[in-house]
Amino acid sequence: MAAPTANPLNSPFFGLELEIFLRPKQTKVVETLIAKVGWDRAGRDRNRVRGRLYHLVQALLLDAGIDAETEADGNFVRWFVTGDGTLTGGEEDGFWGVELVSPILHASKNWRHEVNDLFKALSLHFDIKVDRSYGTHVHVSPGVRPWTHRELAAILKAAALYNESIVEMLPPDRKDNGFAVSNFAHENVPPALRAAHSAALASGDYRGVFTLLDSLTSPSQFAEFYGSRWFMFNMTNLNDSPTSTGTVEFRSAPASADARTAIHWAAWVLSFMLRATSTDWSAAGGPMAPVTRGGSVTDLRRFILAGKVLLPAESRDGIDHSRLRRVGGTSPFTAAEKEEMEELKKDKEEKPKRFGNQ
Repeated sequence: MAAPTANPLNSPFFGLELEIFLRPKQTKVVETLIAKVGWDRAGRDRNRVRGRLYHLVQALLLDAGIDAETEADGNFVRWFVTGDGTLTGGEEDGFWGVELVSPILHASKNWRHEVNDLFKALSLHFDIKVDRSYGTHVHVSPGVRPWTHRELAAILKAAALYNESIVEMLPPDRKDNGFAVSNFAHENVPPALRAAHSAALASGDYRGVFTLLDSLTSPSQFAEFYGSRWFMFNMTNLNDSPTSTGTVEFRSAPASADARTAIHWAAWVLSFMLRATSTDWSAAGGPMAPVTRGGSVTDLRRFILAGKVLLPAESRDGIDHSRLRRVGGTSPFTAAEKEEMEELKKDKEEKPKRFGNQ
């Protein structure tokens, strides 16, 4: 649908935030380490019980040869075992909410081995479950340099063109999720962009959307334009704050109960962004060649696979081709669940940023 151009990303860096629930199994190693870290699953102070569980997870990962910490040092060189107050809602039947934040992963290195090792160690000593309200968040940066405004516009142009098809490719419980709403069609989208996208859907001509995105001329303008992180593609990490992580975060991927899911969505996001930033969008949205329709699910599949080819060899086998399809069904949230989600958002706003672009 749009002409390719030279790939400017080369080898992106990225990170994963995995929101899951863990229940310790009764293995000899687990029981030994429970005594070592002083975890009392029946303790009255649930915050303390939860905190000691993080130390248990850390100890089990270290025992498996996986470098892990429970106090972030900001260098992102090991797995960070932490919590999220919003995960407590799914804590039942002995499961405890845990957030696992990856070290900085390199698309040109064997990052899939690291993710496989993590889940192998976890599944050996814990039962794992996931919840519809939580997900796998993928943060991406170009590597040793910051994003350019043209790259950011390119990512959002692709997101605009494939907006509906991305949603169709998501599992039911991520299609209408208040933690990751559309960057174009939701009521919280800046009105000018929402109107331009609505017009594009009706006419098939996306030049109005592309022109508006091209008017943003610095990464911080993209952060300010959206102003909130609760979008499918979160741009707020691009602000000028000294604590800014400098990443574009994809928030719509489902929670990962296994390595295959986490690897697929990481590779999906990398492929999407590499294909978007290697596309000459002027050929698609310029005066001589307007886009005549939004991208179908089949078009999106081709787009992702074209991006996969641009990935370093170490990342190309991460895509699960069986998931590059339309997923039927919806799982709408009830009014009560939506109200709870808004409260959870307030709690999440208080938590520190987990991932950086170093």
